[in-house]
Amino acid sequence: MREGYVLFLEQNARFAGRSPRSQGFERLRRHSVNSLVYSGAMKARAAARERVPHSAAAATGPRASEIQDGSEPVRLRILRGAVQVFGRLGFGGTSVEAILATAGVSRRTFYKEFRSKEDVLRVLFESSVQRLIDAVQVASTSPGPAHDRLVASIEAYLAVHSKAGALARVLLLEQFSPGSPLAAQRDAAMAAFSALITAAIEREGRARPDPILVHGVVAAVNQIAVHMAAEYPDGNWDVERAKRAMLRLLLALDDQGDVNERVRPSETPPLARS
Repeated sequence: MREGYVLFLEQNARFAGRSPRSQGFERLRRHSVNSLVYSGAMKARAAARERVPHSAAAATGPRASEIQDGSEPVRLRILRGAVQVFGRLGFGGTSVEAILATAGVSRRTFYKEFRSKEDVLRVLFESSVQRLIDAVQVASTSPGPAHDRLVASIEAYLAVHSKAGALARVLLLEQFSPGSPLAAQRDAAMAAFSALITAAIEREGRARPDPILVHGVVAAVNQIAVHMAAEYPDGNWDVERAKRAMLRLLLALDDQGDVNERVRPSETPPLARS
């Protein structure tokens, strides 16, 4: 297992234990336009965990290697195993059986914690998003000039992806795959980041930015991360290149007033009016 995987999961161990999300993320999620969708998806997933599939109920009991000594919860062991297999085979190439073999648990034990490999992927995605939000929120509220806080926020965002290793590639690419199981979580994460950026701008006493512009910037930043994941599948991103591109995008939020002054309705180019 790559060290990045271990560090990533240990830093997010509260998710493996089903403990509550941070108050900061809860505030952002409540303000997002996708909060109802997100909440509904989480409730459905939680309810599904309580139902063990018939195939799992008919399976044999836990293996001897699954008897817990208190050193590591079964749930975290399954997540660790999934991280290894997802990183090696990709989500599409991963089977529940491969996760079981790597984690050293039985099918019955797996289905007591998760309903499918898609469920495991969602938990890892939610954990990743929470880690990203926590890191960016700390950086964006640190002392110093506004520009320094912005650069620190971008660096924190990229550092979390770097620590996740190949898992970052799987999560970033899978969120946009056809019929992605991460669609609801992706939309909620985008809304949460939009709320975080808007709150940071208002905290500095600046005018509330156009939500369309904020959403566009957040989507573009996410696409830079997706591009990095595709171009550098080993996880060794060109961080400086990504940071420069993200900084240019986020600085566009400072220019919206000037754009409004330069482009008046009567001056809108013909193609834009058609």
